[in-house]
Amino acid sequence: MTTDHSTMHSRVIPVFGVRKFARQLLIEIDELRSEREVADAKTQRLSEIAHNLVADAKAIQADHQQALKQLEALGGLSIVEMETRKHACRICLCHL
Repeated sequence: MTTDHSTMHSRVIPVFGVRKFARQLLIEIDELRSEREVADAKTQRLSEIAHNLVADAKAIQADHQQALKQLEALGGLSIVEMETRKHACRICLCHL
């Protein structure tokens, strides 16, 4: 097995005080696990929010499509169509 000496120098474990060093590592591991749990919980919550937003967007789209069908069935005009007709009427009136 080959070892990279540059990696070994950055991971030097003191001969004396190994137990203290090990305790510090265990504390660091516990802190990192705790941070990871918080991050996992936030990620889960954001995932739920995103899922709900997608579901809401689909429901809004369906409602919009239904409203458009009802408007068409009633013979109504969209705002764009009304503005176009209003503009056309103004042009006609200007030429009188």
